[in-house]
Amino acid sequence: MLDQVRATSNKLAFDWAVQQNEQVRWIRKARWVQDGKFTVLLEFGRYRYDLRFVSDTVGNEMAEKIAKGIEYIWNKDKENDPFC
Repeated sequence: MLDQVRATSNKLAFDWAVQQNEQVRWIRKARWVQDGKFTVLLEFGRYRYDLRFVSDTVGNEMAEKIAKGIEYIWNKDKENDPFC
């Protein structure tokens, strides 16, 4: 399903993920990847999934409000992965 699609993974599992499908265009430094109609969120951490989904479907303002309400510091920059 992800052949020729840009994707990322949790950095501790990145090398393993790459071995699972070399047809994926793996991006090591990304926190998440958007490729056409896909937003590929192959990372661990439920809040990141949920906030990205809310931002994409309802809007960034609501996602920000939720992050603030649960006192979560949300990294919104897909090019900035402090774990890389």
